[in-house]
Amino acid sequence: MKFPEQHAIAYDKLLMHEAGYSRKDVIIKREIFDAEIKEQYFVEFILDDRNQVVNM
Repeated sequence: MKFPEQHAIAYDKLLMHEAGYSRKDVIIKREIFDAEIKEQYFVEFILDDRNQVVNM
């Protein structure tokens, strides 16, 4: 990932969909949430530019 390094953004884990996906982002984000976040973290809030993602 060039962007985080170029802008000195520290992160422990970066979760992204595979290149070439054309499915709706809310579906992909739900799958990532269910597989990687739900059982491991206590989510207090979500910021996203789409209400359908925030309402998950």
